[in-house]
Amino acid sequence: MKAYLVSILLVGLALGGMGLGTFAWFTDQEAVENNVVQTGNADLVVWTYNANGAYNQPLSVSGVAPSVDEWTDMGYIGLWNKGSTDLKWQGYLVRTAGDLSMDKFQIKLTTNPESYGSKYAPGSHLWGDDGKMQEFAWSQVNTAADTLLTAIEEPMEPGYYQVFKVEAKLDPSAGNAYADKSATLKVVFDATQFANSGWTEAYVATPA
Repeated sequence: MKAYLVSILLVGLALGGMGLGTFAWFTDQEAVENNVVQTGNADLVVWTYNANGAYNQPLSVSGVAPSVDEWTDMGYIGLWNKGSTDLKWQGYLVRTAGDLSMDKFQIKLTTNPESYGSKYAPGSHLWGDDGKMQEFAWSQVNTAADTLLTAIEEPMEPGYYQVFKVEAKLDPSAGNAYADKSATLKVVFDATQFANSGWTEAYVATPA
């Protein structure tokens, strides 16, 4: 009986000693090499066809006159999301030269017109409302801050493109002071990720 009790006591001491020490575990480690993280990009490509059918040439128009509903054809502007992220964009016009006062200038854009045709398209995915017509006064498209020429409601997905037929005229109230004048315009398109609340690279967290 005594020996049996001692045996139990020794086992208890051994277990207690194990509890006071450090456990060890069998382990293994495997690794998968050469993983790559590639960032995306925002890349809005813009191209033109002028009224004479010349590719990537400035849009040029002559004989623009005051009118209620007669527009003069300037050509086409195309946009293509060549990047890898959903985009939103805004466009505006800047006068860079000339003596034409722009306050009577008006512009009309027709989205994806049938007259354009698909042969000039960089892809097969048209984006936007086909045949939609928008008319703008100069004051509505001459600054980035206030332009109404925007695509911000729905994302322009990668690979999609959009084409605008561009037409111009003068407001019916334009008189002789606007005759024999000219202006050179630059059309600017700002593009950014659709999720960006602004238009710059700077990130601003959305309040919770």
